[in-house]
Parts: sequence; C-alpha cells; structure tokens
Amino acid sequence: MIGHHSWRGFRAGIRVPREARFLQIAELMEANPGLQMFSGSGWMNDPKLAAITPHLTEQAEALVTLGARRFRKRTSPDITEMALRSSATRRKLYEEGKYVPREYGLVIKRSDLLRWAARWRREQTAAG
Repeated sequence: MIGHHSWRGFRAGIRVPREARFLQIAELMEANPGLQMFSGSGWMNDPKLAAITPHLTEQAEALVTLGARRFRKRTSPDITEMALRSSATRRKLYEEGKYVPREYGLVIKRSDLLRWAARWRREQTAAG
C-alpha cells in the first residue's frame, strides 16, 4: 500500500477537484513504472450510497467510468459506524432497515488511468 486516506482528511480532500486528485495519482504512476494499479476501499465506494448521498460517491463513480473494477468487501462494525457518524439521513435509513453500509474496493489499472490523464491533458491544452 502506498498511502492511506484517513477520514480526518476527507473533508479537505473532497474540496480538491477530482481531476487534480486523479492527475496526482497518474503523476505518481508515471514517476514509478513499477506501480501497476491504484486501489482504495471504503463505505463511500458503495454503489447504493449514490441514491442517498450522491456527492460522496462521485470519485468512485468517476473511477468506475475510467475502467476501475468495484468489488464488495467484508463490512466491519467500524465501517457501519463511520458511515452513520456524520449523517442523520443515513442513520435514519439504517434504523428503518432501508440502508446498510457496505465496504467496497476499487482497483484501476495503470494503463486506464494514464490513458485518461493523457486525454485530459490534451483537452486542457486544446481549451487554452
């Protein structure tokens, strides 16, 4: 594992444009040819969360659009607690049995992310 994203830094992290975050990962891969994929996991990768709190799933959905594979992982009580901690809406849905937090992982191949980065850079250059 190269890095760990803590919940504590999440709010600051989502203020950075998604493209900038993806470019940082692409640049890390470009500088390190041995890095063949990027992976992450958490409750915000749960596809069912998009209907409840869509802004939290934007990054995961964008990565899937770029070619990332999503897979369900074993969910722990910590995941449930984190998902419910900061949202009265999610807590209420959980208590009503309408939402159960699930942990999902995402893996995107180096080639998919670097292809996106090259295309994004070309588009930015063309846009001036």
